[in-house]
Amino acid sequence: MQSPVEFARAFAQFKSRLQTQPAADLRLLLMTEYWPSLSDHVEDTSYSSYLDEYRALLLSEVDREPFDDLLPDELGPLFDIALQLRRVQPAGGSPERIQEASNKLGMAVAAKLLYVGAVEEALDTLARAFNVILPPVKLPAEDDQPDETDLLRAAVAQLQDKAHPLAADLAGLLHGWQVDREALSFDEVHCLFVEKNSGGIHGRGRMRLLHGSAVWRRPSADSHDLTLESVPRSPDDPFVGTVHRALSAVARILSHQSVSSSKQQYIRASYRVTGSDHTFTGDSIGLAAGLVAYAQLLRPEIHKQERFIAMDAAFTGGLDERGLLTPVGEDSLKLKIERAFFSPIRYLVVPEENAEFARWCLDEMRQTYPRRRFHVVGATTLRDVLDNLSIVRSEKVCMGQFVARKAYRYSRATKLQVPILLVLAYLLICLIYPKAWVGFDWNPFYAGFNVHDDTFEVRNRDSILLWSRPLSCNIEYNFTECCKVVDLDNDGKKEVLLSLPTEGECPHRDTLFCYSPDNKLLFARCCAVPNAYSGDSVTCHYSPAGISLMKSSEGWVVITEVVSGRTGRGHIRFWSADGRSLGWYINAGGPHFFAARDMDGDGQNEAVFLCYSNPMGATAFLVLQPDSARGDSPPYNRQLQGTPDAASGNQLSYIVFPKTDVGEVDLSNPYNRPVKILVDNDSFMNCYVGESDHELNAQIIYQVSNSGRVTDCQPTDQFLRRRDHLVREGTLPEMTPEEYALKVLDTVLYWTDSGWVSERQLRTSGL
Repeated sequence: MQSPVEFARAFAQFKSRLQTQPAADLRLLLMTEYWPSLSDHVEDTSYSSYLDEYRALLLSEVDREPFDDLLPDELGPLFDIALQLRRVQPAGGSPERIQEASNKLGMAVAAKLLYVGAVEEALDTLARAFNVILPPVKLPAEDDQPDETDLLRAAVAQLQDKAHPLAADLAGLLHGWQVDREALSFDEVHCLFVEKNSGGIHGRGRMRLLHGSAVWRRPSADSHDLTLESVPRSPDDPFVGTVHRALSAVARILSHQSVSSSKQQYIRASYRVTGSDHTFTGDSIGLAAGLVAYAQLLRPEIHKQERFIAMDAAFTGGLDERGLLTPVGEDSLKLKIERAFFSPIRYLVVPEENAEFARWCLDEMRQTYPRRRFHVVGATTLRDVLDNLSIVRSEKVCMGQFVARKAYRYSRATKLQVPILLVLAYLLICLIYPKAWVGFDWNPFYAGFNVHDDTFEVRNRDSILLWSRPLSCNIEYNFTECCKVVDLDNDGKKEVLLSLPTEGECPHRDTLFCYSPDNKLLFARCCAVPNAYSGDSVTCHYSPAGISLMKSSEGWVVITEVVSGRTGRGHIRFWSADGRSLGWYINAGGPHFFAARDMDGDGQNEAVFLCYSNPMGATAFLVLQPDSARGDSPPYNRQLQGTPDAASGNQLSYIVFPKTDVGEVDLSNPYNRPVKILVDNDSFMNCYVGESDHELNAQIIYQVSNSGRVTDCQPTDQFLRRRDHLVREGTLPEMTPEEYALKVLDTVLYWTDSGWVSERQLRTSGL
């Protein structure tokens, strides 16, 4: 039995471990692991403060509902913990919150069980969660070969007949499940990968949506252009080499289909993984990336031959340039199958070399859940996947033949002949020209750049082109951050914002354009702040870094960012919804990531940036007031190109995260790398800073409070693994993780009226 002092120390270590975990589901698993140490003291009032803190941490994580990658045997213990906490009255808290959390966990466990046909277990879980009695249900006989949705549908129908209060919740789950199974997409697919622990051992299967866009590059291009998570990647990048090979395979297939001209050989593609706290890496992304690129490049042909990817399919495996699928490791494949098994997925596509092992794994799992209808599809080439109508579903439309047949059918019905022909003629016109439909959706939903034609295109929710504009510049990449579609004036119709993503000579590439839903120019504004520095009046030296949006009490605020190619200065400007200039700021380094946050407690959001600080050779944290921002970033004694004659900035906060010793060894650039800001807590933000070119996820996570103080920093597992390697090489001195985290925290710098002050100086002075 631990002493109170030992328990307090162990609880502090537990909270520290929670902060180092980047994903909410891993934090939940840590809470399950720690619970036995706390459950022994549930009845001891001297430990009630620990119990209340544990409960608050659990509620915070459950509120995010990070259940997708957790398995039933992982969610089950969490559900049991929530039920136990329900029986313990919180001190000064609300019992309704833990009730809501246990209901969420119960629904999550039930959903996983329903996906595999375990209806009886699922209903039993719901009865415990909602403290109700569920009547027995009669399920379809196995001889009828029902699938999982048939079983749930039968249960829902019987509960609805008895007006049971859970019938509505289960009906909603069934509806969402059916929608997922019937959905098709041309810009995203389900991909499977495996997360490794700090020791490099496969630990968890994860399934995410890989979202992408792809266009043909100009005939003069000599290579593919790939962006992953907004970061350009070269073919020799060890993490995404398989994606470059996948693009080559797609280009080869489409050239044989005569979709591309003989001069078009290379693709510009951009990918991101939605809803992920992790960077997506590894060879398993190849097949999924190739499918998205294929569907995207066929998009102009969509009215002739639709080629959509089924959303009830998941993919794993690499691709080579010839379109051959390359196998994945069996140790990781089993974890991927386990993840997909407890989901709405029906088809798992794997390389043919992995198919036999995958089916063996599936048979093992069916020993426990025999009702699961799950299919492994083995494929040798990308062409095999594209030709499988269960995976890539195609439909050819010939409306002329449809109209002719219908007209002939009704040709002998004199009274119906003319009206029917008129209706069919109208249908034909509408299918040829969709905008002729009554009630056609003219509201913009998506905007992007057509690199091949140097045009800007705006489409509605159904991806139908509403209008396009020729551009005066050669568009070099389809940078989606340079265009936004938003209802600026709250009239129910969306305006379109754009800046021109080009690095060539262009008189308007520093300009923000705003168009009405019907293609009328509402305003155009220069996004640079000319003449703030000597020599900064030549506007063609700026390139757009993106457009961001945030809400204020007055409505939308538009944030533009352009970067000077000569000096690397980033110009940030704030605009009202009608184009009025609100504030401006010049940062000595490009802005990178943006978030909106009420930092000073006045009820209004401030603009928060994670950016580069070129003078300091590091990543910086910057907070600005949108309606009053002015001036230049610190320090103010530096000498850049031109006279440093801009006014000192009125930023609310400017914090610098210097390079670590790992960064000094591993980084080829003179500064570390801003990665992302996560705003997932009311009291602080997590700023991720990259410190290595060798290990992509070797990062330091800085916890910044709303008061603008760095309260904690934690190296990621990948960072610790990389540093341990350098220690074993004799390059760096050995330190414990706790000692090292404190050392890094001490180096953080704050700009004050009197200059830079370190976190160590603040702490030793008692602040």
